[in-house]
Amino acid sequence: MAEDGVVLMMERTGRERPPALREAFVMVTDLTGRRHALAPSFIAGISDADDTAMNACITLRTGAMLLVTESLDQLMARLIS
Repeated sequence: MAEDGVVLMMERTGRERPPALREAFVMVTDLTGRRHALAPSFIAGISDADDTAMNACITLRTGAMLLVTESLDQLMARLIS
């Protein structure tokens, strides 16, 4: 099982796909302890969840919001590196 902060490379099953078509997934843990693997292309936005800046809120393209146990700065550092 991947630790938070580890980016996994995943490929769809079936025919062989060129490496350029692989998509990286970012592992995050929500405030209830559930783990999620998110494709960066599925993320619409990220913001601070509260005034403490200890947690972040990820808005998905579906409009759903996910509260995670990482700060905005930590998430952005992982997404852009």
